[in-house]
Amino acid sequence: MKKDSPLRILSLCAPDEERSCFGCCPPIRPARYDPLDWVGSLRREFRDNRKAFRGRSRPWRPIVGFSCWALGYLDGQGRRIGCLLHPAQNDGLDLRGVVGYGTKCAREQCLASRVFSRLDPREQRFWLEPAAGLNAFYYSSPRANPLFHVLLWGETVLGALAARAADRGWSATELLWRYPFLTGSRYRPRAHRFLAEVLLEGRPFQDLPENDRLESAMDRLAGKADAFFRERFPRDEEEETIFVHRAGTRESLADFVRLRLGCPRAPRTFLHALEAHVRRMALAMFSFP
Repeated sequence: MKKDSPLRILSLCAPDEERSCFGCCPPIRPARYDPLDWVGSLRREFRDNRKAFRGRSRPWRPIVGFSCWALGYLDGQGRRIGCLLHPAQNDGLDLRGVVGYGTKCAREQCLASRVFSRLDPREQRFWLEPAAGLNAFYYSSPRANPLFHVLLWGETVLGALAARAADRGWSATELLWRYPFLTGSRYRPRAHRFLAEVLLEGRPFQDLPENDRLESAMDRLAGKADAFFRERFPRDEEEETIFVHRAGTRESLADFVRLRLGCPRAPRTFLHALEAHVRRMALAMFSFP
């Protein structure tokens, strides 16, 4: 009997033959740029770029960054959009250096994509489902593709909820309906995911709370953290502080302190004490049946 082949780790940028994201292209984009605002002109540009690239006279030249002659349709049907110079399009040969932004183009990866790359392959396939059917323009849009928001809750929260969904037989879309905090505007994922993490991690997925109880616990825990910060943050200017994202703590704690508490610098000892306090409060104030 043939064994099942292991699941392949996917990329959020191009998870299959039907979907692709060009949100990171061109290399320089204005703030709040969304390709959905420019669909008409971009379609013409991508069609022309593909035609020129496949022609005899290729436009090999550096770019200024705000547009790129190598960004175009990857297939004749116009389903997928991406970099025509990418090694995946050129038998493994990376040609991105000819535009002058090769290093930037090679390393560019949005936060959602980084989280997605850390998910288990089964979790990756699970969380791709809410974006099923989106064409390349909608899939690349930060306001149309729900994954750009949901994935920022991080692999700990998403993994725990995906396990609960698997146990209950829910699709990802149904899970989002049952846990609306994941997509709502009330919470900012990067600012609040630390609270969700300490409440969910290490607990059996069968015992995870419903949405209302989880939101209530997050709110109460945020209040406890606020009080600890007001009362215990050292005011002694001689105590050494460090940018919280460089303190060596977990990323979600640094984001919570920086984005939720509004504190960009803090002593490393205080950050550890805050984390320990929040963990104790999570256990003391809230328990799952």
